[in-house]
Amino acid sequence: MQAEGNPTVLRALRLRYGIAIGATVPDLVGRHLSRRQAIYVVIGWLSMLLWIVGIFVVFFLLQFVGMISILIHPTLSIWLSILVCLYVVVVMAMDIGMRTMTGFVTNPIRLDKG
Repeated sequence: MQAEGNPTVLRALRLRYGIAIGATVPDLVGRHLSRRQAIYVVIGWLSMLLWIVGIFVVFFLLQFVGMISILIHPTLSIWLSILVCLYVVVVMAMDIGMRTMTGFVTNPIRLDKG
């Protein structure tokens, strides 16, 4: 192995080849932030929250508009269109349930444990 027991080289190799993640969240408990740093933290969290909520709203609206279009202009029959819309709703509910049960992100691994 190229690292030969050197943890710094091992970490660099893992980061370089995508075997590990390099970003960590700093521990802010008991740490005093300046006013400017606190504003930057709040802006960062709000922008992330707005981005995630915006993605969900756009996807839900897109599916909702698609279902309305299917119901207004059915291709075969209105009953088949209703079944398609019910299928979309069930799949959305199952997708949200699975994401909630499994979590949205993976657990980070330790850089020194591989």
